[in-house]
Amino acid sequence: MFKGENLKNSIKERDIPYLLSPMAVRETTKKIWDLSLSGETHFKINKEKIIPCSDYVVDVIKNNYPDLNIPFHSRWGHFKIGGIDREAQFSTSLATRDPMELARTKLDLVITSVLLDAGAGKTWKYQEGENTFTRSEGLAVASYHLFKNGDFSHDGSAIADAKGLMSFSSEKLEKGFQVSEENPLIGIEGRTTLLQKLGDTVLENKEIFPKGRPGSIIDYLCQKHGKSFKVRDILDAVFK
Repeated sequence: MFKGENLKNSIKERDIPYLLSPMAVRETTKKIWDLSLSGETHFKINKEKIIPCSDYVVDVIKNNYPDLNIPFHSRWGHFKIGGIDREAQFSTSLATRDPMELARTKLDLVITSVLLDAGAGKTWKYQEGENTFTRSEGLAVASYHLFKNGDFSHDGSAIADAKGLMSFSSEKLEKGFQVSEENPLIGIEGRTTLLQKLGDTVLENKEIFPKGRPGSIIDYLCQKHGKSFKVRDILDAVFK
C-alpha cells in the first residue's frame, strides 16, 4: 500500500484502520482549513465569501428542484440521460432474479461502469439510436450496453466476473465505445487495464468477493453485518 519503506515502517499496524476511515478525512480536512486560515498553505480562504457562496448554491437548488427532491449525483443518474430510464429497463429484465442476485448484478454494472469513467476527450461521442451522448453520460451509456452485451463475463451473460474482466481487451472496449479515427477516445489502454486489474482483485480476494464477481461484495457485507450496514462498513471492505 505504501511506496516508501520508511513511511511504511513509521506507521503502526493499529493506525492503518484510522487512516482509511472517514474520520481521518474529516480531521485532516479540518487541519488543512486551520492551516489555511493562518496562511500556512498555498490555499487562501476568504471567509466573507462563504455565506454569499452558500446562498448562491441554495438559489440554484431551489430553481432547479423547487420541491427539494434532489436526485443523487451518481452513475445511476447518468444511466437516465436523454430521458431514458435505463435503470428501470434493466431492473425489469432482472425481475425473475432474487433480491441478492439483483443486488449483485446492479453492483457488477455500476462498479465496472464507474471504473470506465474518465475524461473521454473533446471529440468522442456515443450514438444510441438517434441520440448522441458525450463525456461521462456517453461513457455511462456505452458501458451500460457493453455490460448488457455480456462483455464483462466469461460466458457472455449480463454480469461481470473475474474471468471475464481479466480477459477484457482494448478491442472490446473500442468496439463497444464506437472508437474510430473519426471518433477517438482517450485512455483506451488505461481503462482496459483497470478492468483487468479489477478481475485480478476479485479472483485474489475470495473472502470479499465469494462468488467471483465484483457485486458479490454484497454477500460479504451481509454475512458480516447483516442486511443493515453503514457506509464505513463498505469502505472497510473495499480497503481490506
